[in-house]
Amino acid sequence: MKLEELWRRMSDQEVRTAAHRLDTYTEEGRRTILAEVERRGLTARNKPANTLATIIQRKVELLFSLEDREAATRLLLDLQGGFTEVEEGAFGLERVQAAALKVSHGDINGLRKALELGQMDFRDLLSAAGFGTLRAHETWLSS
Repeated sequence: MKLEELWRRMSDQEVRTAAHRLDTYTEEGRRTILAEVERRGLTARNKPANTLATIIQRKVELLFSLEDREAATRLLLDLQGGFTEVEEGAFGLERVQAAALKVSHGDINGLRKALELGQMDFRDLLSAAGFGTLRAHETWLSS
């Protein structure tokens, strides 16, 4: 099966998710994904890999001391490339990042430990944060 055929079989959400994470694909994969985005008339929502979602960055600023914010941001950015299992939807990246932040209680070592837990099994991290439902993290992030 050709790469183009494979992406044509994907859902709109899967294509959007891939377009959001283009930096994780080969050059051929990126071209194919962007062509599929264009063919479907979808919005790619391609956020640079070196930025966090605004709501996540805001929570970092609320939870962490000034001297730890940069390190916390770097750790969460590393997460964006390291969790290949995490997809939009049920186990979205933002949900996992929020879980790590919540479990950390604003402590940089706590964030490292939370991310280690998430790397073993991100579902354990979601559970530890109390994010068993799909939208629980949204309530916490907006608080």
